[in-house]
Amino acid sequence: MKAPEGAMRTAVLSAAVLRGTAIGERTKAAKKDKRGQSAREEEQEGEELPGTAADGDTKEGLQEPDRDGVQHTACDNDHFVRTTSHISTRTRKVLILLSRALLLVSLLHLYSQSVECESVDINTLHEITRFFHQNYEIGQYAVAINVPEDQCKKGFKPSTFLREDRNVDVKNIISAHTNPVYEGRELIAAGVQTTPNPAHSEFLLMNPPNKSPLTRLLNKRKNGCVVFYTLNTPCMNTCLNDRSKFNIIGGLNKLKNYMGIKAFAFKNIWNHDQNRTNELREKLQMIANRIPLYRCNSDICTLCGEPQSNIEINDGCLND
Repeated sequence: MKAPEGAMRTAVLSAAVLRGTAIGERTKAAKKDKRGQSAREEEQEGEELPGTAADGDTKEGLQEPDRDGVQHTACDNDHFVRTTSHISTRTRKVLILLSRALLLVSLLHLYSQSVECESVDINTLHEITRFFHQNYEIGQYAVAINVPEDQCKKGFKPSTFLREDRNVDVKNIISAHTNPVYEGRELIAAGVQTTPNPAHSEFLLMNPPNKSPLTRLLNKRKNGCVVFYTLNTPCMNTCLNDRSKFNIIGGLNKLKNYMGIKAFAFKNIWNHDQNRTNELREKLQMIANRIPLYRCNSDICTLCGEPQSNIEINDGCLND
């Protein structure tokens, strides 16, 4: 898997900082050795030429002219050397710590990007949607799961799938006329609400975006595998209409920001949106721009579109 270019640049920059710091340390050490050698030579010269200082002066009291014309004693210079050496050491340690932190951040970024770029195995996705049909279908319904990522890879095992939610009569709960919503351990599901206010199943799972059943499900496992499935495509006039107060755009954005494996799947085109191919293509593209979009029937799943792709929605995803 190819790592994202931005993350690779960050990792290279981190390595460069570490290398630069090491070179700086060697350079400073060489300069320090040179200064020490010069100091020793000057001391030897001082021993060979006694009486250079005036009577009553000591070595510590000797005045040495600086480049700016200011006279400094040897004690002043010794204090200056010790002080600058101390600051240099602290600065060097800070640079090393910062470079290590930068490298760690870049590695974490590479890891998160690699997880985010993973896709659900399409054959496993077909098995998952077939499991939904067999256990939850009541007419129009929507479900979402958040399971360990290995359950979305090759080798789907129904016996280990959603074991925490097996002993619940989900069908009965989502068949209710009022608040037909089930929230389980790894599964959420909803039917269509008829009273007191009609509401579509996707809306019930995704709203309000910050406190929705979907958001609570996503927070349970940060790097698992999330599949959102609806029997019929979300309606264009309400669910996928950003001007409607009953849209699901906020929920789609929550799915977009999820860092693990993710997919949005459907089976049929909602009957009111059939024969509106161009409009439907545009609306489904809103989903595909945020999360990989699939159409799954009884035989196979088809990739309709995905983020950062220049390919338009697959024609097989637009017609019944």
